[in-house]
Amino acid sequence: MLGEFDGVNIYAPGAYDARGTYGIEFECVEYINRFYAQKLSFKNMTQTGHADSYFWHAKEKGLTAFPNGSSTPPRKYDILVFDRGNNDGVPGHVAIVTHVDLVRGTIDVAQQNTVAKRYGGLLKKSIPKESFRIEQHAQGEWFVLTQPNRLPVAGWSRERSSP
Repeated sequence: MLGEFDGVNIYAPGAYDARGTYGIEFECVEYINRFYAQKLSFKNMTQTGHADSYFWHAKEKGLTAFPNGSSTPPRKYDILVFDRGNNDGVPGHVAIVTHVDLVRGTIDVAQQNTVAKRYGGLLKKSIPKESFRIEQHAQGEWFVLTQPNRLPVAGWSRERSSP
């Protein structure tokens, strides 16, 4: 176990592809499914698509998606979706928003299966929690920014019933 957020454990990526109740342990979508089911009493979304589908096919999952650049900023418990595009051939990545500070311009997330590689890939370290910059542009659009070597944020999704 690498840590936890609001009582839901965050695990290190496994060396095998065991399927659990919430998906392949311990992939990023497994954490999202487990978190939403255990913490928010949301339906289990296992076997409904890769990480990018939590944005591109949010409606089919009972979620509402907001594109990066939306007038609606992300908030706690949203699913932050990292992806270049719906048909880019990359499964993307997802994380749970743990805190948003629009005044300071920061957004924090909890996640599984994200590894930082250093020294030519020789050193690998799991990153269970991470922070990003968030800024509002002149027209009122909110953007979550990532480093150039990372997948960009496609947007964020939340329960459709949430205001």
